[in-house]
Amino acid sequence: MQDYTKYHSDFEEEYMRKFSYPGLMEHIKLHKNLDNQIYDEYSRDISEGGMVLSSDIKKIIKKWLLDHILNEDKRYSLFSERA
Repeated sequence: MQDYTKYHSDFEEEYMRKFSYPGLMEHIKLHKNLDNQIYDEYSRDISEGGMVLSSDIKKIIKKWLLDHILNEDKRYSLFSERA
């Protein structure tokens, strides 16, 4: 999942650069926040012996899919269609 998320984020960001998308920096922050939330926080919890429930991670991923992809990604998609 981490590899795919990185691939997806890198691809999106490069695409946005290609079209000089004005919201690029904010979008990069959103990607970084997801990465920090899932991988940094949960990895730290696990390495410190904490328990991470898969349902917690599923909720975050579901929210990301519904909110980020359907809303945030749609914005740059509409922008690139006009460019």
